[in-house]
Amino acid sequence: MNNNSFAEDIVKKALKNGCDAAEVFIKNVKGISAEAKDGKVEALKASQDYGLALKVIKKQRLGFAFTTTADDIDKVINEAVEASAWTAVDEYAGIPDCMPSGDV
Repeated sequence: MNNNSFAEDIVKKALKNGCDAAEVFIKNVKGISAEAKDGKVEALKASQDYGLALKVIKKQRLGFAFTTTADDIDKVINEAVEASAWTAVDEYAGIPDCMPSGDV
């Protein structure tokens, strides 16, 4: 599943949980680094940096949750929805118009 359809699924689930709007930010970066000395590889390291942030608005109240794993998205959605119950009403709260992703 690509990031766009994954994000769309998360937004749909948030809306089904009573949110008026939702926004998802996903960062998924893979990298590799190598160190060489005198023509010989001394260190080789692979890395992956993953993060998912969810912003929801429910009854003009903002909720936010973040995770570094894609394992339990329902928990992240529930945390964001719960957080919205503890914030003040913000008449200016909103989600920007749809932005294209930087899916690479």
